Amino acid sequence: MEVRIGDKVRFLTQTGGGKVVKIIDPKTVMVLDEDEFEIPTAVTNLVVIESDFSTEGGSIKSTVVAPKRVQESAVKKSTGKLYFAFLSKQTGNDGADVDVYLVNDTEEVVFYTFYEQNQKEVLGVGAGNCNVGEKMFVKTYSSSEISEIKNISLHLISYKLKGEPKMPIVFKFNVHPVKFFKSSSYKKNEFFDVSAMIHEISASSDLSYKLHELTHSEEKKIIAQKEKGRRNEIPVIKTKDEVLEIDLHINKLLDSVVGLSNRDILTYQLDKFTEIMEANQYKKGSRVVFIHGIGNGTLKQKILWDLDHKYKKCKHQDASYQKYGPGATLVIF
Repeated sequence: MEVRIGDKVRFLTQTGGGKVVKIIDPKTVMVLDEDEFEIPTAVTNLVVIESDFSTEGGSIKSTVVAPKRVQESAVKKSTGKLYFAFLSKQTGNDGADVDVYLVNDTEEVVFYTFYEQNQKEVLGVGAGNCNVGEKMFVKTYSSSEISEIKNISLHLISYKLKGEPKMPIVFKFNVHPVKFFKSSSYKKNEFFDVSAMIHEISASSDLSYKLHELTHSEEKKIIAQKEKGRRNEIPVIKTKDEVLEIDLHINKLLDSVVGLSNRDILTYQLDKFTEIMEANQYKKGSRVVFIHGIGNGTLKQKILWDLDHKYKKCKHQDASYQKYGPGATLVIF
């Protein structure tokens, strides 16, 4: 079966579906689901339910409909989003400096304040205005500085001449030093002439919340609870006979999901999976059970994709059905 970009598809092995947005390789495509989350999926696990390509005599035409071309003189339409970007001066090399940029791809000017938290304290790095369409340089980090930072946070307020003002955004980014020294972390993009590590900024990313939905006391309480949880060490396996159990159900990870969309919740769960994998991947012979549940299968599918492509040295299989049921995966390092 041929699957093309733009096809609407349904998953065969779990509920749900979406739209094909990218061809990864002859056997795999990227599907954008209803929560706007990109899921790498095997072609054999899809059935096309709607396509832009017409059929005659039961076979799909080989002629591709040419997409409409935008005139070169046309101005690029903004995505309406803010991005946080890292550019390595020697992509993927240990010891290379990394430049940090704030990318404003919206139609509004954004005022920002920039903070970093190291092992001892929180420090203010800078503040300023990022104009419409601007790629603003914020700071350069050396490899030693990156290794010392726990997270980076941005407080942002956008403003315009007319209309209702938007509520402030609080965005936190957890720093995993190993990612900065992997060339695979840096991708081609539309904003820079070189590969970059780019993260979309949203009001409910990671520990961020839509502040207008909370009272002042609720806001302080929730942030304090989450910061306390963040200070806990990431579980690390101490002996190879020990089995570490990580429950990825969101109610086990967060006390509240106020302001979080389905996509935000899935992103948070995957970030936790990555944290555990990065912290334990060099403990040879050790084992971790990730309890992801059944649900619509999206979380499990993304975890299996990462295990097959990002952590190829690790073995994985279904965890004990008797103990965990069908919703858990055992990873052997």
